[in-house]
Order: sequence, then structure tokens, then C-alpha cells
Amino acid sequence: MSKKIVNFVESLVIMNIEQRKYQFIEEYMKIYNLDIIEKLEQLLKEEKARQDNLELDDNIKEAIDKGIKSLDEGKGIPHEQVMKKMKKKYRHLKFD
Repeated sequence: MSKKIVNFVESLVIMNIEQRKYQFIEEYMKIYNLDIIEKLEQLLKEEKARQDNLELDDNIKEAIDKGIKSLDEGKGIPHEQVMKKMKKKYRHLKFD
């Protein structure tokens, strides 16, 4: 797939997620039943706790350790260079 197509698809996915969030917020604002609001709040709280407690698998831990070792050995790419490449490659995204 060409880079243009990949970038276009990525932007659609991001747009779709943002649209879905706004649609959810709009629907949420129409809810006046306290039980439903409390259930949604509990669901969000449980999901956040689940995400906060996710255990990294051994492959990810190994990759992180390898990356840290490379940085300690001076083999890393400076943050400014990475951000410059990212801004160029993903022009449709905001980097602040």
C-alpha cells in the first residue's frame, strides 16, 4: 500500500474515533436516568482500572529493556529528530 493510502486510512480511523466520542457525549447529555449514568460511570471506572493494571508480556518487557540498553549505550535518536520525522510523516496529526 502506498504511504498516501496508509496516511489516509489512519486519518479516517482517528476521525471515526473522535466522531464516535462526540456522538457518545451527545447521547450521554440526553440521559436523565441516574441509574444509567451511574452504570456508565462505573463501567468507565472499571475499564480505567483494568487498563492501569495491564501486565506487559515478556516480549514487550524485553523490547523495552533492549531500547533502554541502546539508549544507555548512546545509540538512541534524539527526541527532536524523532518529532521532526513524525511531524513530516503524519502531517494530519497535531504534535504539541
